[in-house]
Amino acid sequence: MTLIIGVRREESTDERRVALVPDDVRRLTTAGMSVLVTDGAGMAARFDNDAYAAAGATIVDDADLLGRAEVVVAVGRVSAAARHLRPWR
Repeated sequence: MTLIIGVRREESTDERRVALVPDDVRRLTTAGMSVLVTDGAGMAARFDNDAYAAAGATIVDDADLLGRAEVVVAVGRVSAAARHLRPWR
């Protein structure tokens, strides 16, 4: 079974970092994992969706990411509103 990792776009407008950059995504997908990236997650850090897709990620909306990812990574804390979208196991 393939582990599905989700990279969220940061909720804070002051945050410029992203939890995983395209090089990290490439390492994970090469190791056999699946990576979902929220549309625009890397824009503040100057990584566009094409860079993530070229590294092997699938670009999705936030609800899809939260519904499918087994591990969700972000720089900041996931809001209570977003946690309600995910049936945490």
